Parts: sequence; structure tokens; C-alpha cells
Amino acid sequence: MASRTIVTEKWAVLVVLWGSGAVTFGLGILLARINGYPLQPWRSGGLALLQAAIQAAVLWRLTWGREVWGGLALGLLPLYLGFFGQSGHWVSEVWILGLLLSLAAGNALLAYRWHQEWQQLTATPTAPPPGGAPRALVFTLINIVLLTGLVFIWYFPANPLPGRDGAWLVALAAVGNQELIKRKYYTSPRGSLILAWSAAGFHLLLTAWLLLVFSWRASA
Repeated sequence: MASRTIVTEKWAVLVVLWGSGAVTFGLGILLARINGYPLQPWRSGGLALLQAAIQAAVLWRLTWGREVWGGLALGLLPLYLGFFGQSGHWVSEVWILGLLLSLAAGNALLAYRWHQEWQQLTATPTAPPPGGAPRALVFTLINIVLLTGLVFIWYFPANPLPGRDGAWLVALAAVGNQELIKRKYYTSPRGSLILAWSAAGFHLLLTAWLLLVFSWRASA
């Protein structure tokens, strides 16, 4: 029963993160259109299938380094494939946004790993898994980078983005995640589940907000 629960929750989180990756791929296509490149429907369809397969393989199979490779598979890679598939080029704007999305996805995977380890504990269910404090520090450092990136997007773009005030809403979500870390939610099964969904939700929120902002920019 416990094993079945772990698999079910793994698929549930995978669906959320996989959906974020699909939105990120669409964001890459949108950025290419904004930069004046025409839509390439056949190429986009093939690359969409490729990035979906890569995401599934990385998120489901990979254990060692999952946070790193999974973050890249959910952030930088789909954004790159979406943009490069339309344009055949690479610009610094895509690199910056892809890095932010990869960091957010990495934190979501890091948070979910706490919950998976809690689920797998059977002999000593009251003892937290090892490595909690170092991982919490990593989560915090990544969160600081994400907040810095959001402030940069709000204050410093060459062409001010429509809807950029929404960066503060996304930043509040990042602060909320940090509060869960501060309160050591990762030290309990229920708390780790809340943290995992909160971090996955932040990644989806960040991706959806960027898609909305650049959609407004494209239609302006």
C-alpha cells in the first residue's frame, strides 16, 4: 500500500511539473515569434514530443542528480527547444529565463525528494531523513537567486514588460516557500508534502506568469 501511494504521488507531481515544462516550451516558441521568426508547426510538433519524452525519462528514472538534470529538463531545455526550433538561433534572454525556470524546477524536485524519503521510511517513521539541513540551505540559496531574478525582470529590462508588476506576486510565493523551509516543514511527512506541492506550484506560477507577460508583449 505504501509503495502504491509513493507511485501515485510521484505521478501526480510529475503531471504538474511536466505541464510546466510544456508551458515552458510554448514560451520558447512565443519568444521566437516576438523576435520576428515565423511559426514552424511541423518542427514544433516534433520538438514538443522530444522534450516531453526527455522530461518523462529524467523525472521518472533518474535518481542521482535528479534535481540538476530534472531542473534543466523542465526549464532551460524546453525553452531552448521551443525558441531554437523556430529561429535556429540562441539569445541571452532565453538563457536567463531558462536558468530561472531550471532553478525553480530543481527546488521543486528537491522538496519532493524529502517527501519521497519520508514515505519510504518504515522502521523509524519519527526520525527525519538525513541531509535535511544542507538541502534546506541549498533550497534557500536557490530561492535567493530566484528572488533576485524576479527583481531584475521587474526593474531592469531594456523594454519594460507589460504585467511585470506580477513579479511581486510570484516573489511572494517564493517568500512563502522560504517560510515553509524556515519552519522546517521538511522534517515531517505532512509538512514535506505541503512543501513539495508549494514548490511545484511556484514553478508552474512562474512559468505561467512569464507566458502571460510575453503574450501581452507580443500583442502590444
